[in-house]
Amino acid sequence: MQPDFDLLAAYLDGLLDEDEYAEVRTKILTDPAWAMGLEQLHRDAERITRVAVARPIPDVRAAVHAKRQRIQPMRWVNRLVTFSGMCLVLLLIALLVGSESSITMGPSAPRLFVVDRSNDQLLVLDPDSGTLMERVNVGPNPSQVLYDAQRDQLYVFTSDGVEIVNPDSLAVSKLWSTSSPFERSADMVFDSQRDLLYISSAEYDRIFVMDVDNPQRRSFAAGSSPTELALTPDSRRLFAIDSQEASIWVFELPSGDVVSQWLNRNNLGRRGWLTPGYEGDVYVLRSGQPPLLHRFDPDEPPGDFAQLDQGAPVWDITRVSDKLVVARGDGERGGIDIIDIHTLTTIINLDPLHDQHMLVNGSDETVFALNWVHGTITHYNIAEAQVLWRVTLDGQQPYEGVFVPRHWRFPR
Repeated sequence: MQPDFDLLAAYLDGLLDEDEYAEVRTKILTDPAWAMGLEQLHRDAERITRVAVARPIPDVRAAVHAKRQRIQPMRWVNRLVTFSGMCLVLLLIALLVGSESSITMGPSAPRLFVVDRSNDQLLVLDPDSGTLMERVNVGPNPSQVLYDAQRDQLYVFTSDGVEIVNPDSLAVSKLWSTSSPFERSADMVFDSQRDLLYISSAEYDRIFVMDVDNPQRRSFAAGSSPTELALTPDSRRLFAIDSQEASIWVFELPSGDVVSQWLNRNNLGRRGWLTPGYEGDVYVLRSGQPPLLHRFDPDEPPGDFAQLDQGAPVWDITRVSDKLVVARGDGERGGIDIIDIHTLTTIINLDPLHDQHMLVNGSDETVFALNWVHGTITHYNIAEAQVLWRVTLDGQQPYEGVFVPRHWRFPR
C-alpha cells in the first residue's frame, strides 16, 4: 500500500488530531512502505536543510500545512451536519414513540365534515365521491362545524356549547359548556388571526367571544336580535344581521368602533344571510318574494338591492371566486343560483329539480349543497356549472359542514 505523504508530513509537524496520529503511527509500525516513506521525508528534510542556504526552494511543508488547515474546517462541518441529522432523526422517533395518538405522521387526505342534527353526530365523507366514511357522536343539536388549520382541529357548535374534534382520530373534547341552550338561529365564526370564536345569540342580544386556548368568554351588545355573522378575510370587520330590526351591524375589530345601518324593509322577510366579499365588504341576502341581494361596504355610500328571480325560497349564500352562489329550496325544487359578483345578475339556475338548503365551499371553485329534508349532499362545479355527484344519506339530516383540504399531519 502506497503511503500518504501528506499525512506523513502532517505527522512530522504534529498537525494531526489524536485519532489520526494513532492511525498513522500504526501504519508506520506495521507497514514497511509507510516506514520507508517516513524515512524518505527525514532524508528530504536533511537535504533541504543543506541546500536551503544555496538557493530558494519551495516550502513543501508550508504547502502541506496550508492544505491541512483547509481540510480541517470541512471535516468539522461534515461532522456537525452528521450530528444534526442524527439529532433530527432521534427527535422524530421520540415524537412518534411518545405520541398518545395512533395517527402517524404524513399527508392527510381531504375530507368533508358535516353535522347531522337528527342523530347528534359529525359525519366524515370523501369529497371526491360522497362516500360516508366515519361518524362520531357530538353534543345535542349540532348546527355548525368550523376548521382551525393552525391547530388542525374542528369546532362543533351545539345547543349546549362548543366541542373540539380531532379530524384524524375523531376524538371529542369539550371547549365550553353553556348554562342554557343556544337557540337555533345562533351563528359562529372563527377568527384565525386572533384565535377567537364569535357566537351570536338573539336570546341574549349579544355576541359572545371565546379564546380557543383559554375558554374564558366575554360578550358585547349587538342590537336587538343578532343572528347571521360574517368575518372579512383579513379579520378586520365582523358583520352581524339584526333580524328583528332589519339592520346590519359592523364591528371594527382592531379599533372597537361599531356602525349600524338600516336595511331596506320593503318586501323583506325576517331572515338574512351574509357572505364576505374581497376587502372589507359583505354581500347580504334577504328572504322574500322576490329575494333581494345587496353589496354592503361601510366605507361607501349605501347602494340599492338587486332583485333575484322569484321562485323557490332562498336559504344560504356563499362566494366562490368572482361568483356568488345562492341555495334555493321549497321541498321539491330549487337548485342553486350562480350570480355574477359585479353586476349581481343571475348567470344560471343550476339543478332546479333538486331543492337545496346549506352551502359549503370546496376546492377548485366547487360547492357542496346540503338538504336537511331529503338528506342529500350535492357537489357542484361552479366554474363549469356542473353537477359532479349527489348522494342520499339514509336517516341523516345534513345541516352544515366544512371542507378540510389535504394537509400535513403530525402525531399529537
